[in-house]
Amino acid sequence: MSRRVAVVVAVLAVIAAACGSEPGSSLSPQDPSVPDSLGVTDGDGGLPTPPRGWRYESYHDVVVEVPESWVYDRAPTTAWCIDENPGGEPYVDTARPYDGVEGIGCPGADAPQDAQDLSGVGAPRRYWATHVSFAAPDGPDGTARAGKWTRTVKTVGATQITLLVEDRHEAIAEAILDSARVVATDHNGCDASSPIQAGNFVRPSVAFDVASVAPVDAISVCQYDLGRSEGAAGLIGSRRLTGGDAAGVLGAIKDAPTGGGPDEPQNCSPDLYGSTAIVLRLRSGGATNDMHVYYEWCFGNGFDDGTNVRELTKANCEPLFAPPVKFDSGSSAPFQRCHEATATSGSAPADAPTMSTHP
Repeated sequence: MSRRVAVVVAVLAVIAAACGSEPGSSLSPQDPSVPDSLGVTDGDGGLPTPPRGWRYESYHDVVVEVPESWVYDRAPTTAWCIDENPGGEPYVDTARPYDGVEGIGCPGADAPQDAQDLSGVGAPRRYWATHVSFAAPDGPDGTARAGKWTRTVKTVGATQITLLVEDRHEAIAEAILDSARVVATDHNGCDASSPIQAGNFVRPSVAFDVASVAPVDAISVCQYDLGRSEGAAGLIGSRRLTGGDAAGVLGAIKDAPTGGGPDEPQNCSPDLYGSTAIVLRLRSGGATNDMHVYYEWCFGNGFDDGTNVRELTKANCEPLFAPPVKFDSGSSAPFQRCHEATATSGSAPADAPTMSTHP
């Protein structure tokens, strides 16, 4: 969808919300009344401000509204039996295409799927909790029921949305699905598709020098799937940093030495480049600059402004990663710089992700 069409869709959504005709804009888990104000989000996607008590989530080319109270968590996998606290509060599933799964043989994980198993992985119902998941379309849309649970699958644009809900959350689930819309740019200012998806450590198309960038108003953190072809919707996570958080990241990038890294080229194949990468969209006044951030492979890592490549450090890389932007697989050297649970030196921790190999 073009930016112009996205803006038109957003304007129509504002009108519909003001008229109280869009369920996703009139239902709130705390207060079902019509929201006090609409306005637009801080991003440049032209989206209306979500209703009071709701927030946006995006994946590929789609945004939906979800209750603000919903946390981030991982839906049960075939290793569901290692979860010591099954069930729980409603959440947004953080599963992404290259997530690793623990090699645990849980009972029933390899058995043919039961029609009553709405988890899809053999997890007993005590492990289920109301949640929404996003993925590339894979299989038919539809609805299935098992007792007080309903699973609804709906494809919108290039995104398949799955909701598993208890009966008591059914109205909220309907509101989430009704709010789904295709966009060119999401609420955090991240484009649905990016040239970074060309892979092979492609550099920004418009070069600049980050050392010359004035104080920023905001930084959009846009994570892309390098397995999606250039031009396809590949956004898999986005965040927006403002105020002191944005200033701190920009300052730490400027302070980092040029030359890139940390790299350990002897540890991996020279013709691969990892599975995900980040575009940092720096906004200062009316100016916008895009940096490419590579962090998964054993070479090519760093912040690339098209002029220089600056090194990943704890100060500039770690703040980029918080759900739904994740670092799940890669080389140990950058992982130690970018993941808050790791030490600043020494070998990779036991929970460090394994390196993925994406052609």
